[in-house]
Amino acid sequence: MERTVIAKTLFTGKTAINEAGTIGSGYGGQAREWIFHVVARGTVTAGKVKIEAAHDPDYTGAWALIGAEITLATDTVAIVSTTGAHRALRARISTAVTGGAVVDAYLTGN
Repeated sequence: MERTVIAKTLFTGKTAINEAGTIGSGYGGQAREWIFHVVARGTVTAGKVKIEAAHDPDYTGAWALIGAEITLATDTVAIVSTTGAHRALRARISTAVTGGAVVDAYLTGN
């Protein structure tokens, strides 16, 4: 069986609280396995990222947390994986990134 592979940059070079990258309805049902790569580039003195899911990419309420909140560290990559037919997924900076670092988030699904 052929698998659809989705590779998407959610955001790059971000630091501000609530900056987010979302994947939604255009990808719903195309994948069942999802991997987020969250990359901190530079020195981190504070910063956290949440991986979240909701029923709609435009939902304005509290999204469901997937896995544990990621505490960023200097020059590191964190990986969060999930399975399921998610309708909307996002990576969101939940605590502003300080210390000079920036954060990138990528999503791969198959």
